[in-house]
Amino acid sequence: MFGEVLFIKNRSFETLFFPKTLISSKTKIENMLVADVSIIPIGVGESVSKFVKKAVEELKNAGLKVEVTAMSTVVEAENAEKLFYAVQKAREAVFEMGAKRVYTIIRIDERKDKELSIEGKKSAVLKD
Repeated sequence: MFGEVLFIKNRSFETLFFPKTLISSKTKIENMLVADVSIIPIGVGESVSKFVKKAVEELKNAGLKVEVTAMSTVVEAENAEKLFYAVQKAREAVFEMGAKRVYTIIRIDERKDKELSIEGKKSAVLKD
């Protein structure tokens, strides 16, 4: 697939990597995943809060459960395709705001043996 991408012109990232059939609401939900996402605009000045706010808005608009923390944003997604789609939309929004360079970090926790959620992970650590 990646070799083919080099020869396709005028197609968006979304169309190439996430066909509508992968991101439809009819996609079977097997397990949730939890991810830590940081989308960092470079060279836009000292304060990046307005960029982060826009990125978080895009993650929410894509249907992810979002929890903003002091150092990153934690999200729940139904699958990796929906996560990557949402992150790409957030990155595009930051570029559209004027960023010339964006540094993105994604860490994913995905299980196939049981349900996974932000609240479940937090309560497992905080329980006595």
